[in-house]
Amino acid sequence: MYSRATTKITIYRGESEDEWGDTIDNDTVVATGVLASILEQKIWASPEVSTQPHNYRYARLRVKKGTDIRTNDRVKDERLNQTWLITNISPYQNPVVGQDLRIDLMFVG
Repeated sequence: MYSRATTKITIYRGESEDEWGDTIDNDTVVATGVLASILEQKIWASPEVSTQPHNYRYARLRVKKGTDIRTNDRVKDERLNQTWLITNISPYQNPVVGQDLRIDLMFVG
């Protein structure tokens, strides 16, 4: 990993259905103790219909190339105990050296 690791993460994947047939996340652990760098990028506020503002938090995650991680996986920051949703994965292109994966996150809890 070329970025400076600031935390370790656990990667969760999978969905199931509850008793009413609604899709819910199930916390199947894909990997744990993965070195990562999480940097919060911005907070976006949006007024809802009820006139109560809602804040959306976004961050940027970097992990070593080859890490088994996919869009819509959930990532738990083990240091801060925060859960983030992966919204986009964009690998850096370098013909000589494999760069870290750059991943966009949205805060979910």
